[in-house]
Amino acid sequence: MDRHHAGEAYTPALTLRFRDGRLTALTYAYLSAVRMSPNDGIDLDFVSYAVAIRGRRLKSVFEALAAHTAMELAESTTQFDESDQHPLIESIAVVPTQER
Repeated sequence: MDRHHAGEAYTPALTLRFRDGRLTALTYAYLSAVRMSPNDGIDLDFVSYAVAIRGRRLKSVFEALAAHTAMELAESTTQFDESDQHPLIESIAVVPTQER
């Protein structure tokens, strides 16, 4: 599918892939904050959603989110760490927030 239409700019989105097959796409234009705590993981604030990403070695994921270059994040399909060098996303939670 063509991302560009005459006179329209493409707005990148972050696709979240859950291990049960569900997909959620959230537009970066509505991302207002990216926070990371080494103990708690990454928290994203979108206009209508809060996203919590939990796992290990998430610094490169944080950097990609902050730069709006991460196009897709997926929950790990296994509980085992295949590598001690790559990020491991153990869980992703998306919670609707109330309008203010």
